This record gives sequence, structure tokens and C-alpha cells, in this order.
Amino acid sequence: MRLFLLATLAVLVAGCDGPPDADALLDRVQERFAADMEDVRTLAVTGEGVTAYFRRTDPDSLFLFESRIAPADSLRSPSSDAGLVTSYLPNVIQWVRGLRGNVRLVGERTLSGGTVYVLQAGDVRAFLGIPEDMPDEALRGEIADVAQVFVDAETARVRGLRFESEPDSGRTRPIVQETIYEAFREADGHVLPFAIHHRSEGMDQLIPREQRVVMMGNLTVQRAQAERLPPERRTAALAEIERRTRELQTGEAESTFRVDSVRVNGGIPNGLFALPRAAPEP
Repeated sequence: MRLFLLATLAVLVAGCDGPPDADALLDRVQERFAADMEDVRTLAVTGEGVTAYFRRTDPDSLFLFESRIAPADSLRSPSSDAGLVTSYLPNVIQWVRGLRGNVRLVGERTLSGGTVYVLQAGDVRAFLGIPEDMPDEALRGEIADVAQVFVDAETARVRGLRFESEPDSGRTRPIVQETIYEAFREADGHVLPFAIHHRSEGMDQLIPREQRVVMMGNLTVQRAQAERLPPERRTAALAEIERRTRELQTGEAESTFRVDSVRVNGGIPNGLFALPRAAPEP
């Protein structure tokens, strides 16, 4: 079955001389994801001081895998980028379903030296699976105006997700959030990403001015304390403080989760999935 899916995908890719039809591209995305995830029952993804365990769910679920996160070991504290591991597996099933009949190909862009197609949802609510009868007030203005999925032009793998909220009465600049999947390579016979990059713009507009002043003051104190740390800890502490300062001042932030190892179908610690699961990505 895996060979059949890959062969079908190769024919589809080879037959595309120009930009594909958006719905045909969704078919390619769905087939590629099915081929990549075939026979994967569990994943253990380790990096940035944590291990995320993913376990396959009911086949009819929008979330193909549920996850739990645990410290990688007792000697290393999780890094500030560790939280990105919750985005490790793009929710392709939900995204494809939300884009069916609700998508257009709006162009191309370059990611890590390769070309990706940009698929844009016509209706962001439908893309996110929000019921039509849910009032806007219930969303508290947290739904984006633009939702885009980046698809690798060569492999049809999902390479990223982008949300943008346009300026309104309380904001003078757009708010942008992007999650990009990079450094794909083989792990136990499956091609998976070994880096997740997150970038945001304009997030400072969501923090009241008075709160930003207090937060900047706290960072000034933390910087003075970091200067007194031993050299091996000082550099990392100051770099983190500079990152948080830049985020408060400009609204721009970038972080990367780097994967150390991926184990496919390697088992899960006993009792781990009795704990509350991590919140799924939209």
C-alpha cells in the first residue's frame, strides 16, 4: 500500500508542468501525508530538553495523533523553544478538510531554498472548522483574517501555516504568525521534519502599554542578574533576555525547535497517556 501511494504521488507530481489546480494540489497533499504516516502508530520526538510522544487516535478523528510531553532527562532543563514541539505534526487532515471547496492558489514563495505553493482559505472560519452559527462575540476577536498553508512544490508535503490579522481600531499593523517545517530527513524509514521555525510580527500590540512598561522593567532587572552568572550560563541568559526585549519593543519574535532524534513505533512509557494531553494545533 505504501509503495502504491508513493507511485501514485510521483505520477501526479510528474504530470504538473505549471502551477496545479488548487483542489488537485489538496489531493496530492492528502496522499503524501497518508504515505508518510502509513504504519506509524507512535512517534517519540526529542529535542530542546523534552520528548513529545504521539499516539495514533481513532481513524475518523480530525486529529490523527494525540500527544503527551515529558522531560527528555533529569539533567537538562527544557529550553525556551521547547513548547514548539506541540506543533511537530501539522494537522493535515483538518486543514485539507477545511480547504475543500474553500481554497485558491494565490502564488509561490521560497522556503529554505525550495519553492512552495501558497494555498489560501476563502473562509477562515470554515478552514478552522468553526460552526457557522457560532457568533463572532464568542470568538473574542481571536480569529485571523487570512489563513494560508504552504505546500512543497516538489514533494507535496505541508511546509508551513500562516495566519494574518489585519489592523483594526486597536492596532496599526497586521499581526502575523507563521510556523515553518524544515530540515526533512529520514527517521526509521519515514521522512519527517527535524526543525520547526515559528515567526510572529505585531504581537506587541496585544499587550497594554502599562503592562509592557512593567515587563521591560523586569527584563532590566533580569539583565543585571544575568551579568553576574558564570560565563557558561551568562551568554544563554542574556540572549534570551535580548530576544524577549526585542519582542516587546518591536512585536517581532522568532524561535526554532530543533529535533535531536525521532523514534517511530518505539513504544511509550507506561501510564503516560493517562495524563492530560497537549492542546492540538488548529
